[in-house]
Amino acid sequence: MSSSRVLIVRAAAVACILVLAGVLLTIAFPRAQPSDSKTAATPSSTPWWSTGEGVSMCATPGMYRANGVVSRVGDCPGNLVDPPSTVTVRVGQDVDVRMVQQMTVSGSLVPAFPIPSTSNEAILRRVAVADDGVTVTFRAEEVGTAAITTVSECDNDVTLLQTFGTCPVLSVTVIGATSS
Repeated sequence: MSSSRVLIVRAAAVACILVLAGVLLTIAFPRAQPSDSKTAATPSSTPWWSTGEGVSMCATPGMYRANGVVSRVGDCPGNLVDPPSTVTVRVGQDVDVRMVQQMTVSGSLVPAFPIPSTSNEAILRRVAVADDGVTVTFRAEEVGTAAITTVSECDNDVTLLQTFGTCPVLSVTVIGATSS
């Protein structure tokens, strides 16, 4: 085989790998977008985590919905970070968290992280787990601050160290309910 044919075959193989990687990212975490962007939640037939932003090379580890807004958690390479994103909600409001899925060798999707939990059930109580543990709903029960956590590698933005263990997904501050 001539060197030009080898080069063409190699280029085609690289292109196929890049397309496959894009498809896998789309399946594992649909509609990825940069972690600092927010999308208003609107009623539709698509799930709340499908933001309609299309395929991206940014694969954040999760997203949350609070106060009618959907936002990403973690950083673009798919790592959870400490300190985490923060959100403020009122007593009685829900915070939905959806973590990324990964594809197994058999082609099925499974959670990439253990089911998120709360650091303080009295302040923020887990009230629902759906989609095999990928989507979790927490309800603000009383005034205070609680972290939603999971077990993962965690990038500490202060010390610049990476650790493994309990890592914050989101910090939630709960304020009093409004009076009518």
